[in-house]
This record gives sequence, C-alpha cells and structure tokens, in this order.
Amino acid sequence: NRMPKSEDRYEWGNLLKQLNKKFAKGEVLDIRNKPFPMVYDEIVNYSVKKEISDEGEIKRFIRQEINRLQTNDRYNDFRNLETAEILTTNYDYLIENSLEDNWKRSPMSKKEKQYSIQRRQTSSERNIWHIHGEQADIRSILLGFRHYIDCSSAVKKKAHKVIYHLKKKHISKEQSWVNLFFTHDIDIIGLGMDFTEYP
Repeated sequence: NRMPKSEDRYEWGNLLKQLNKKFAKGEVLDIRNKPFPMVYDEIVNYSVKKEISDEGEIKRFIRQEINRLQTNDRYNDFRNLETAEILTTNYDYLIENSLEDNWKRSPMSKKEKQYSIQRRQTSSERNIWHIHGEQADIRSILLGFRHYIDCSSAVKKKAHKVIYHLKKKHISKEQSWVNLFFTHDIDIIGLGMDFTEYP
C-alpha cells in the first residue's frame, strides 16, 4: 500500500490528517510527532466534546477509507510465501484476496468482538491473523491507548497461559497468534515502523 507509484497509496500519516480535519477541525496539533493512538484519542475526545461525532462514526469513516485500498504488484509476492501463518497489522483483506481468487471472508468470531487474538481468516490454505483487528467489525479495529492497553493485557494473559502449557509439556488445543511466537518463525506484514504507529 506504500508503493510510491500506487494510485491508492495510503498510510497512517494521511489518515491522521483527514481525521483531524474532518472530526477535530484541524485543532489537534503536531500530529506527525505523536504516536497514532495518542492523536486518535485527541481527535475522538475533541469530536465528542464539541458534539461533532462519536467514536463509532469515526471508525466507520476509517473503514470507508480502508475500502479504497487496492492490491498492487507486490501482493503477488504473497503467493510465493512458504509460511502457513501470516500475521498482519493491516485491517483490510487485500492479502487474502491476493492469495485466492474469489476469496470469501469467514464470519466474524462471536467469542472475540473487541480483540483479535484467536480469530483469523483463511486463504489458499494459509491463516491470516489480523492482530490489530478487521475492517468487517469496527469494534475490533485497534485504535486509541485504552484499546491498546486492554489488548496488551489480553495478549499478556494469553502468553502466560502458553508458557504454562509449554513448561508442563501440555499440548494446548487453543489456537492464537500469541502461540505462534513460541512455536514458529514470525513474519509480520504491514507494520510500517513509522513513529505514528508506535503504541
């Protein structure tokens, strides 16, 4: 999505500007030098306080912008990946669509509404774990420090459980992307390492 020649090149810095203009009248300052969750929280707080919109409307706008994204030539490379487990911080389903023609999304998990620790999508016999949430359910889109902190606590709890089972040499039937960090080599797709993306 960050390819310079892509017509649909889109990154968080651009989204921050749009959110700030639309929902905070440009009043949130210095957005390029703050972590994205902080800027997001500032925009939501301003918007709610000034009765411009609520967080649900802001997330629906984000989903709408995510829908603009299109695949590009780099997505063809995913077909050559040997790994069966793909972790991504992206909310969109472009990876799934690039792996499998006529891909269909699995229903959203009823067990996980806010976090995305156990839920995954499958495409071309690969599991795609959207560790920051999926665009199909705006509740799962990981934004804001409160959401990050709550999710981090859930991940920590899951990691302790995995470690406990490994020490006892138990085979855990529960699958999650957290388990993969203890059992697989990991590739993460979509994390740009831009300062605004640091939680």
